[in-house]
Amino acid sequence: DSFNVLGALLGKKGAKGRDHLVQQDNGRGGNYGYRVGNWKLQRHDSKRKRNVVVTNKLANTPAPRFALFDLSKDVEEKVDVSKKHPKVFNRMKAGLQKIIDNGRSRP
Repeated sequence: DSFNVLGALLGKKGAKGRDHLVQQDNGRGGNYGYRVGNWKLQRHDSKRKRNVVVTNKLANTPAPRFALFDLSKDVEEKVDVSKKHPKVFNRMKAGLQKIIDNGRSRP
């Protein structure tokens, strides 16, 4: 969905950028990323999505359907904070679902 953010990119007074960003895999697996401020929610619907964990031995485990990251503290998206911040998690899940249901992110 196109939003004209040129004014914000050029630093024009009173211009606003986007308040959120949605990433998707173009329908290949139902996977989404939803960013609002410093928060990013990941939704994985693909049964092929896996986490590869390296400790003393290599492990390959199913990825959780949802994961929430605080990008101000975790730019590498390593620590899921959905249980620590349930209000943010639920708000972001609802926001992403609304965008998916509407088929677009524009109001």
